[in-house]
Amino acid sequence: FGDGVYLIPRRDGAVVVGATEEPGAGYDRRATAGGVAQLLDKAVAAAPVLADYTLDEVWAGLRPTTPDRMPLLGRASSALNLHVAAGYHRNGILLSPLCAKLVADGIEGALTEQDAALLAHFEVERFSRVQPSPAAPPAPAT
Repeated sequence: FGDGVYLIPRRDGAVVVGATEEPGAGYDRRATAGGVAQLLDKAVAAAPVLADYTLDEVWAGLRPTTPDRMPLLGRASSALNLHVAAGYHRNGILLSPLCAKLVADGIEGALTEQDAALLAHFEVERFSRVQPSPAAPPAPAT
């Protein structure tokens, strides 16, 4: 990680640089020149050797996210055999390998106690829990 940028080295020598957020873009998946320039400036500042690299590809994607910006992971108790790994916001490329293993271990019944406790923070139902309403005041005596 650098200041506002992440760098992911690949085995083939390529480096993935990410990521911007452009909330006003809506569902437009085209990369902007400003976004690319911002990332390249920050990437070269973090790792000056990148100034000599060439660009192979530029792409943009959407940022599926949740209200708390934490992913949804694990079994959804509301549907039989539904397991979820989604809502990573801008960190999917970083978190997906670990999350895939955790969800797969959950499906296979191979989660450690520690991993099960970790997944509890990301359960799907955290947004559908009904919060108890405050007790109603007692009705006036008649």
